[in-house]
Amino acid sequence: MLLVAAAGNAHSIESVADALGGMAGYEATVTYAVTLPQADDDVVYTVDLQQPADTDSYLIDWSVDSPSGPVEGFTAWFDGHFYNFRNRRLQEHHDQWDAPAPAGTKALQDAAQFASLLPSRLARQLREIASSGSYTCTIASRGDEIIVEAARSAAGEPDAELRWTFDSATCAPREFYADYNPGALTGQQVKAEYSPARKPLIAPGTALSEKILRTLYPDAFGRYRESQFAIENLRGEPLPAFSLPDAAGGRLSRRADEPFENPTAVVIFDPEGTLTAELIAGVRNAIDRLPLTADVIWACTGKNPATASDSVGERRSGETTLTGAAALAVECGAAALPVIMVCGRDGHIRDLIIGLNNSLEPDVMRMLTAANN
Repeated sequence: MLLVAAAGNAHSIESVADALGGMAGYEATVTYAVTLPQADDDVVYTVDLQQPADTDSYLIDWSVDSPSGPVEGFTAWFDGHFYNFRNRRLQEHHDQWDAPAPAGTKALQDAAQFASLLPSRLARQLREIASSGSYTCTIASRGDEIIVEAARSAAGEPDAELRWTFDSATCAPREFYADYNPGALTGQQVKAEYSPARKPLIAPGTALSEKILRTLYPDAFGRYRESQFAIENLRGEPLPAFSLPDAAGGRLSRRADEPFENPTAVVIFDPEGTLTAELIAGVRNAIDRLPLTADVIWACTGKNPATASDSVGERRSGETTLTGAAALAVECGAAALPVIMVCGRDGHIRDLIIGLNNSLEPDVMRMLTAANN
């Protein structure tokens, strides 16, 4: 049931929700405090919100001081791609790659922590509350603010008391307060206070992309990524540009559209990996058996040229050994190593292998032969 607290009120739940649903380019910093039962101090998060280019996509950056020290994380959603980094784990979900959420459950991008603070999600929540029989709602204008209050009941007992404060001119959120299980020993209070963005994470109007996220959060993608989605989708794409030291001296620099003289296997590997020797021997055996000329770039993630050279051994014709390739692994989206990317003469990745298997040699032969056509 929706109650309008003041006659002639110019605002309604629907008009506030409509305004919230149209806030592309929105950005704010939120102080989010959680009061827990029997806890001496509130848990206080600092949350940076952005809906940079459209009202559905978003980037959330958060931090909190924990007993063990500062903790940070982020959540991003755009074009069917969801990323959530916390507890040294980068969780990903890609609509074209992963199974959808089970029926009756919220999508990950809507259930993520702090997503409910975004204007686009606030709009949905207000509409749901206004149309649900489980809530009673009031809306009122007080000075330059709009106050929306809602009470939720379960089995006839109060379950939650909610209050939102919005700017009366723009309907931008100013504050949210919630008391869950009011009066009970398990009760919990939440208060979110909005303020102007302290640091826009990306320029307003910029469309989110994985490349932008990798720039903002290199550690998350370089050390804690678990999904192979990105590199699996490099088939048919140009090998990313790079400039890396050659273990024999100098550097090898390539543009993304630069061709190769011959079909080329780009092997990104950890020189200290337990199967590195097996990997190198398998690729070389495959090339020895080919009725065509093929080249190899050994892209070692370590920076020590001596270690890289020791791993590869005596350099053969058509081989190049590079160091410091960890950045290339991140650019390619490789969550695990080794990775073998087979490129055609046009510089595009025709096929790839992630990890080692019992069919390494025939697979490398097949892919290089196909890349020669």
